[in-house]
Amino acid sequence: MARLESPAIVVRKMDFRETSRLLRLFTREMGAFTVLAKGAHRPRSAFLGLLDLFHLVEARISSDPRREIQILTRARLTRAHQGLGRCPARTACASYLVEAANAALPDGRPDPALFDLLASGLYLVERFPLGRLGLAVLAWETRFLDTLGQGFVLDSCPACGGPQEERNGLRAFSVAEGGALCPRHRPGTDHQWVPTGVIDLLRDFRRLPAPGLARLDPPKELVERTADLVRGGIRYRLEKELRSEKVMRSLT
Repeated sequence: MARLESPAIVVRKMDFRETSRLLRLFTREMGAFTVLAKGAHRPRSAFLGLLDLFHLVEARISSDPRREIQILTRARLTRAHQGLGRCPARTACASYLVEAANAALPDGRPDPALFDLLASGLYLVERFPLGRLGLAVLAWETRFLDTLGQGFVLDSCPACGGPQEERNGLRAFSVAEGGALCPRHRPGTDHQWVPTGVIDLLRDFRRLPAPGLARLDPPKELVERTADLVRGGIRYRLEKELRSEKVMRSLT
């Protein structure tokens, strides 16, 4: 039996019998898995107030390979995301981020970079201006693809590294190929012509910190085209459509 410690995000919770709780934790050091918090509902439990959805905790876990569900023995609250639960739009965005991260991470496989991205995304969604949440999520999705090693190539043709083809301010963008193509590699691909401003917006999503993102004011049509490409990229890489994607469309 081993004692494991790691930062963890509570991504799902469910009551178990009368006094305990089952939790799905996304941990930085050990990946995602389910744990049992014994006695979490008892009046004097050390877990009271610590294990709410989206909370960031320092978790101590008793692990035994013979058990299907491991035991949470201690939790120390690092960051309480109470604001996410008070606003339906923020809750929806946070749930989408969690669903995407869960879909990309099989049980038991650690991915510290993805954990850090999810933690920073929840922080951003909780504090970003409410009317601009769609931009915050789009920026996170762009970096999500980058973290998976599947980000779009923005400055050259992804097939050969040559100059991207441009016609009247439009570029031939292929989600499957991973970016805008050159004249030689465009024919025969499944591509769409998108405004060059989409490429510029993706660059902004990739490089700008939160204050810079909050100052962005791109045209609605440009945001919609960018969202279509990014979410198409996520569907292509994950080989599935996320259940909460429809909510993100309405927010965008």
